[in-house]
Amino acid sequence: ITPGKAAHLIPFNPDLYRSIRLLIIDEVSMVRSDLVDCASAFLRVYGPCPGEPFGGGRLAFFGDVFQLPPVKKSEEAPLLKDYSTKYFFDAHSYQGFRHAESTQPFRQVDPAFLQALNGVRDGSASDAHLELFHSRVVPDASLEHSEDFDMVLTPYRKTADAENQRVLASLPGRETCFTARIEGYFQGEGPTDQNLVLKPGAKVMLLTNNLPHWSNGTMGEVIRLVPGPFGGAVVELPSGVQTFIENTTWEQNRYWTDDDGELVQEVAGEFTQLPLKLAWASTIHKAQGLTLDRAVVDQRRGMFDSGQLYTALSRLRTLDGLTLTPRPIRRSDIIVDPKILEFMGNGKEPVNG
Repeated sequence: ITPGKAAHLIPFNPDLYRSIRLLIIDEVSMVRSDLVDCASAFLRVYGPCPGEPFGGGRLAFFGDVFQLPPVKKSEEAPLLKDYSTKYFFDAHSYQGFRHAESTQPFRQVDPAFLQALNGVRDGSASDAHLELFHSRVVPDASLEHSEDFDMVLTPYRKTADAENQRVLASLPGRETCFTARIEGYFQGEGPTDQNLVLKPGAKVMLLTNNLPHWSNGTMGEVIRLVPGPFGGAVVELPSGVQTFIENTTWEQNRYWTDDDGELVQEVAGEFTQLPLKLAWASTIHKAQGLTLDRAVVDQRRGMFDSGQLYTALSRLRTLDGLTLTPRPIRRSDIIVDPKILEFMGNGKEPVNG
């Protein structure tokens, strides 16, 4: 806690955790092994059946392990020293799970495109699969026209930031800067820019949920900006509806036990800002979960992480919506961790749907 800041204490409600009957973890491929064990340890104390792994409740994990792996920062390496890998399935508490693999795709329908994607997914891509993707290469495609696509997907954050700033600068009109308010001890980077610069016409991604109107990842266009501490942005959604987006606050919590042995949740820090990000370009990590009609996959510096290329390519609904630049896919771009192949080879049951 920052000195001088009063702690915001939230009473711990054990009934919430005692009542758990089914715990669902989505995108589990991005959850580290140590965090899975943290969840199990917490529920051993506060779950419906104390002393049992995960509190004795039922669990359902969903995710594609061939997509991007969990992020491990250098300062977090000591947390994983007792684990063989960072993947969720190497958590000490990951035992007794029944595995099933969904076989029905929903984003893509073209059989040829799906076969080629699956080849990149598990590293079995044939020459014919790569040739199919080669047909989408535009060697001289310039990111100067990225505003004509849903998004430029790139492995590198600096590339995405530079592209977003370049297109923003090319728009007419005045810039408006919205400065985040940070209170307490907020670790790491915020969900969006601390100094968020926008103009009318900017392509943005919304970072909150307001169902059924929009969800985290919905794209929009800034129509009008209202500066000031109580300002915001009028954003036109894909439905054509215009909505006013105001500040939202993200919290980082910490937990401790009081003198009575009760768990207390404490808000350690807050980040308040418009829940928007410029979205002409995005890192592939940030784009995981999106569905795009037209996108450029930036191949200028190649891929560097397991599942990165597959995640980028599989954002597209159709092959015709894909542009690869400036070169074809190389086999060195198709990175699949052998640990994933080993895990996926251990008796998954197909599920149609």
